[in-house]
Amino acid sequence: IKMDVEGSELASLEGAKQCIKKDTTILAICIYHKLEDFWTIPRFIKNINNNYKLFIRPHISVPTELVLFAIC
Repeated sequence: IKMDVEGSELASLEGAKQCIKKDTTILAICIYHKLEDFWTIPRFIKNINNNYKLFIRPHISVPTELVLFAIC
């Protein structure tokens, strides 16, 4: 799942929670729209499945836009 929904990432993840839990989906979620997303989104993902490995990387074309990758 790739997500860049202009600050609604957490709400969108809540809507996709069962899919993420069931399928252990790979995630690429933008976390730069709101300061609190930097810690609330990783915590939310780890609460769904603590086996996710989390990585934060800048978007390739715009280095100030951070993307959280979650891989199991």
